[in-house]
Amino acid sequence: MIKKTAQRCEWFVDIGAGKGELVVYFLKRTSANKVIAVEPQRSENEIMLRNLKYNGLDSDRRLVIVDKCVGTASGENFLSLDSFASLVQGRGFLKIDVDGAEMDVLESGKQFLNSLKPTVLIETHSAELERACLEFLQAMCFSTRIIRNAWWRRILPEHRPIPHNRWLLATAESFFLC
Repeated sequence: MIKKTAQRCEWFVDIGAGKGELVVYFLKRTSANKVIAVEPQRSENEIMLRNLKYNGLDSDRRLVIVDKCVGTASGENFLSLDSFASLVQGRGFLKIDVDGAEMDVLESGKQFLNSLKPTVLIETHSAELERACLEFLQAMCFSTRIIRNAWWRRILPEHRPIPHNRWLLATAESFFLC
């Protein structure tokens, strides 16, 4: 799914970029003209910078690294998702992995989501957050679906300290029906 979507994207915004695995992928394997990596945790950011350098991507002109939180709060360490709208145009892909603040990110980006209509991939960290994200995106006329865990996770489970961890995908391809 990521590979197929990535091939059609003109930009990628990774909120909660972590170690930068998807950032590296989008810079190396796609023709995206803008890749924005948002990671406020210094330790993760340092690893991402090393991964970018190792892959020869640390000076790629398409790359923008933001070391702030994204959400509805105000202050020098916070940005809204809407603030990224002026940096991108055309078809895009938004990934959100923020360990419980998914709805706060979405609520800070109503204009971004409405005007750009990106493909959205969100990792949800509770059943309640998953429901809230689904309802929010469906109310904005996105088609949504839960991505099932890989079959091999039954054999090799992903050990996380939380009871719920899934991904959801939202697309605006049927936006005109709303």
